[in-house]
Amino acid sequence: MAALEQGLDIARDSGALGLAERARRELKAAGVSPHRLRPQPSRDLTALQLRAAQLTAAGRDRHEVAESLSVSPARVDELLAAVYRTLGTDAKGLPETLNEDD
Repeated sequence: MAALEQGLDIARDSGALGLAERARRELKAAGVSPHRLRPQPSRDLTALQLRAAQLTAAGRDRHEVAESLSVSPARVDELLAAVYRTLGTDAKGLPETLNEDD
């Protein structure tokens, strides 16, 4: 079971979303709660990543986000790349993903 959970993490982190979904289905079939496997912004992101994600989802551009967080626009890009990788989404799906957080 641990190997499959690790495989899910690796698949999700590398952007292999189809493979990650297959691993989720297998874990669910084995009795592992899918809720536990779904990334949650409030649990899986750092405070700075979460704030950058929230501002971006609210329609702020990278310069506005950078100013709000007192970081460079390049740092915002790094933060958002980590957010998208962790949550398995992109800029378009970010607002919905943040709204699904329990």
